[in-house]
Order: sequence, then structure tokens, then C-alpha cells
Amino acid sequence: MIDDAWEMSQQLDLGLVKLLLEMAKLELYEEMQAVIGSNELKRAEKRAGGRRQLQ
Repeated sequence: MIDDAWEMSQQLDLGLVKLLLEMAKLELYEEMQAVIGSNELKRAEKRAGGRRQLQ
């Protein structure tokens, strides 16, 4: 009985760790997407600024 309870608690701990890792991966992915989007916006602004100077 105690062995079964110990095994179940270890499985729950492992499940929790997996869940936390997935949440962290999602958060990192969202941050990367924001940085990529920000960089693309900055590039577009630089291109637009360069065009204004040429005109």
C-alpha cells in the first residue's frame, strides 16, 4: 500500500514537472514571437524611413 502511494506521488510529481515545462516552453515561444514581430516592425519602419528620405 505504501509502495503504491509512493509510486503514485512520483507519477504526479513527474506529471506536474511535465506540465510546468510545457507552460515554460509556451511562454518562451510567445516571447520569441513578440521579439520576431518587433524586429520585423523595426525593419519595416527603417525601410519606410529610407523611402521618405529618397523622395
